[in-house]
Amino acid sequence: MAANPECLDTMQSSLLKYTGHMGADAQLAAEKDTFDSHLGALLQKMLLTAINEYESSTPTYRKAKKQELVVLLSSLVTFCVQFLQNSGSNRSFASLNTLNKIIDTGLVFDLFTVPDTVFHSSRLLNRTHDFDACDDLDETNSTVDHVFFYGPPASATPKKEQSKRRPDLMSALSAIEPSFVIAMLHNAITMQNREVGARS
Repeated sequence: MAANPECLDTMQSSLLKYTGHMGADAQLAAEKDTFDSHLGALLQKMLLTAINEYESSTPTYRKAKKQELVVLLSSLVTFCVQFLQNSGSNRSFASLNTLNKIIDTGLVFDLFTVPDTVFHSSRLLNRTHDFDACDDLDETNSTVDHVFFYGPPASATPKKEQSKRRPDLMSALSAIEPSFVIAMLHNAITMQNREVGARS
């Protein structure tokens, strides 16, 4: 089913729907490892199918297929993060590996949308200001708080357009809390060190 591009939407919605129930029945370490490897294979097959679908698209449909790929990858990022949060101390190699592959895919196919930095300053736009005068150092009238805006100004886009924004990969990844990522990576390294020590 993961090899069929028409089934990817259904699979991604089902993954998100049943994230909390996955892997909860596995009691033994061998069952958790088996579940983790099967989940990793499923996620990898979904990624490969979406990438192949995008690469095989004609130039006419390239933009639409790129948006479909971004939507799927954003959904998989959400799934992997939710799975990592719900799995606790279970093995989480499949999710971490999938997140790594999603980032690689985003870099290879240029899927990350980075907003333009727009520079606004009333002092620079106001041509009547005398920049050589030092008598206006009053901090209460400072415009430093309003110097940088990321993306277009809020008034430039209508509210309907803002609420119906398409998901993008950068916002999906930036929604992850850094402390959570650091804790998960620390736990993964610790678990790997314990397994390597147990084998020695």
